[in-house]
Amino acid sequence: MPVYTAESSIRRPKHVLREMWVGVRESRYIAWRLFVKDLKSEYSRSVFGVVWDFVDPLVLALIFYALWLVGIIRVTNLAIPYPLFIVFGFLLYQTFVEAVLMPMFIQERSRALMAHVKLRPESMILAVIYRLLFNHGIRVMILLGFAMFLLRPAWLGGSAAGPHFSVVGFLTFIACSPLLILAGMSVGLVLAPFHMIYGDVGRGTQIILNPLRYASPVMYQIPNLTWQFWLMTLNPIAAILDSLRSVATVGQFTWMPQMGAWVGIQLAVFLVGWFIYHLAVPVVGQRY
Repeated sequence: MPVYTAESSIRRPKHVLREMWVGVRESRYIAWRLFVKDLKSEYSRSVFGVVWDFVDPLVLALIFYALWLVGIIRVTNLAIPYPLFIVFGFLLYQTFVEAVLMPMFIQERSRALMAHVKLRPESMILAVIYRLLFNHGIRVMILLGFAMFLLRPAWLGGSAAGPHFSVVGFLTFIACSPLLILAGMSVGLVLAPFHMIYGDVGRGTQIILNPLRYASPVMYQIPNLTWQFWLMTLNPIAAILDSLRSVATVGQFTWMPQMGAWVGIQLAVFLVGWFIYHLAVPVVGQRY
């Protein structure tokens, strides 16, 4: 267990980094138990349990497909059907939002357990990652079925001239989609200690995330050669979200330089946020 002294730990960064690594190594089991406990408590009063997690994104996908089918929404300058475009946008953005908010609220959900067990900060980080991967995995299965339906090859009744479903492209999407979790958690870890002191931080973050959806390429593609394009490139998730959707549906990345730059920045912010979280949570957690 960590030992607390009057000396500030930030003056010994090597020691803190070593503790962070030990925390990851020793917290895997308790993190898994936290994840399972959180999952069971959420579904304890539900008859259908995890089925609802499939129904929610599936209903969203079917609604946009029906609107597109009857001609209420019609966008013609896209490489893929608009329902597929917008469903990918909404569900990927939902993963990003969860990745921002879960690190900020995990302390509150684990309060009862923390009263009896001394938890390392890394156990809560890992528990959040497990839950994010679980939720995102459900969305990926919905996206897979929807993509195969709308991008099916000609021998399955699809258009011979249009885009076809690419197995390699979708596997690449699955491998790279955790980048959205990295993007969200890099923000969430930095804000989490402040949220534990001031609850307004969490409320304010939720308010900001709602309009950010409309400033991101969720419902429309990134414009070319306009001031909107340059504004979009400053959006920390625009290039990542659009590139992931593109590789999953047409088999190739878009905005690779911007995506690579933002991933590098977000990785650095994630490590800094983890460092701050590791130092702050044991101290701030005493308020609970």
